[in-house]
Amino acid sequence: MDSVAKSDFDESLLLWHVAIDLCRLKDKDRAETETEARLRPIGETLPEHMLYLLIKQPEMLSATAGIGLLRYRDTCAEARRFFASMDEWVVDHEDARALLLRVNTSEKPSTVKGDRSKSVLFDAVILAKALRELNNDELMWEVVAGVWFEMLTYAAGKCQGSTHVRQLSRGGELITLVWFLMAHMGLGDMYQIHEGDAKAKLIVHNQ
Repeated sequence: MDSVAKSDFDESLLLWHVAIDLCRLKDKDRAETETEARLRPIGETLPEHMLYLLIKQPEMLSATAGIGLLRYRDTCAEARRFFASMDEWVVDHEDARALLLRVNTSEKPSTVKGDRSKSVLFDAVILAKALRELNNDELMWEVVAGVWFEMLTYAAGKCQGSTHVRQLSRGGELITLVWFLMAHMGLGDMYQIHEGDAKAKLIVHNQ
């Protein structure tokens, strides 16, 4: 989990986005609990919104995005190379998830992808396996929803007010509504992502 603790914001965003997608590989024989049904949509929807901002509205994440677009392109390229190297035919998304989760993660991701690549693909596989090893889907989605809530509020607080206002003229975004709510409640930069937050949560819940 050290890759999460030491990540920049844009790296964490992509890392958790891919990891959560891998965690959506469903156990078809198990019924979903009420808590999972409540938390899972949050844990699945917020990553899509944040990735959309990173790619299509990067100015909304200008203070936190870093080299996010480069990481995104490198991650996509890494995924294409990975699936092209597979002997098995990837029919659908479920097959793709299953293949990635079968990757041997005993080697450091930098050894597999090289030092120059900014891809987070194999770091995300490590994170996804750690989340799945909690063996408690309610707990997993609680952790996931909490992480994305923190990312959203952190990014909303770091985006300049003038950028939020300009965005309103184009219809607004969820992140802008969150910023207004935080400003109204006087929260400001209350929500900050400190090094090791996600790691600490997983360790505490796993005890």
